[in-house]
Amino acid sequence: MAISTADAKRRVVLPAARPGDVFDIQSQGEGRLLLGSLPRGHRRRSSAAANDLGLLEGYDPGAMILPDTNVLIYAFTDRSPFLEWARCTIAAAVSEDGAAVNAVSLAKICVGARLRRRSR
Repeated sequence: MAISTADAKRRVVLPAARPGDVFDIQSQGEGRLLLGSLPRGHRRRSSAAANDLGLLEGYDPGAMILPDTNVLIYAFTDRSPFLEWARCTIAAAVSEDGAAVNAVSLAKICVGARLRRRSR
């Protein structure tokens, strides 16, 4: 079994990989990942294009992720037990599919920040 260490940019060197190789990465739970090589020329499909029921018909490349309000709250609450996970989730959404915040989520976050300032 080969062991690789992620660098500061969360990159891992795969000894058998060549530049341009594309891989499918699936979480197996408990820190385990399944890595599968995809055929050359395979285009990366956005994570928004698949769900538990299968692929969506007519995937729209202009689609983006709208994170749940709780994910946003966790990402901006320093003492949250989900702080790192929430920040990584948002970063992945922004860098892969694009992300947006709906008006309701933004209002909830603003009200929460205002209430925290009052309680100090």
